[in-house]
Amino acid sequence: MLYCIYLSINNIWADFLDYAIFGVSTFSNTVPYDKLMSYGKLYKVLAYLIPTALIIMTFVYILTLWDKTIREKEWARRLRILFIYDLASIVVIYPIADRNHFGVGTICTILTVIYLVYEIGKYYIRNKEKTKFALKTFFRATAILFLMAYSIRGIFNIAEYIKIINNQNSLSHFNMIPTDEVLYKRIEGIDQFILNQKEEGKKVYILDTMAAAFIIPTGEYHKNYDMFNIGNFGTRGEKRNNRRFRK
Repeated sequence: MLYCIYLSINNIWADFLDYAIFGVSTFSNTVPYDKLMSYGKLYKVLAYLIPTALIIMTFVYILTLWDKTIREKEWARRLRILFIYDLASIVVIYPIADRNHFGVGTICTILTVIYLVYEIGKYYIRNKEKTKFALKTFFRATAILFLMAYSIRGIFNIAEYIKIINNQNSLSHFNMIPTDEVLYKRIEGIDQFILNQKEEGKKVYILDTMAAAFIIPTGEYHKNYDMFNIGNFGTRGEKRNNRRFRK
């Protein structure tokens, strides 16, 4: 609802639908799924595990709906809900199956697998109270340790972020955004060129994937030109008229 309000206030529903929905058919940037195999053993294992897990969970989903005796059980309802989240998140892997998209897209699936293993383990040791207690304690302790580790790591990341922000040179419209010295000098030099050309009555367009980073500090925005990357350019793709230079 908040996102819908944001689109409405900024009057960008048409652009959102054009680029994010209807323009998917023109998307040309792809990374094949087998590319994950080249990232190391962990990704190779996960690349096989995730599709297998989804197939298994599809059957489990259908089974829990078909079998009336388990349909309303708490674990069955939880698995069905988790499975919907799995499908909703896994779509980001296609058509770019790189490490970033794979990591984001499989978080829910990995959590669902852990929960499924936990429920299966509980079923087979349901009459062994000591083992059940040990298993529950192990999972809780592991979850707490992971939470503590990520919290500590987060604190260090925040401290490092504050240190960088306090020591860096600030670009216009880049407040609170970390920018290393090399990028800062590059942006500053290009922006000076843009401003010099502007004083001579000339308009500068940058056709590069970094275009937005260079243009934003000047206070300008050239919509489609500042999104000059391989991928989705909307329903008309790269042929849209407002991407053509005219004398």
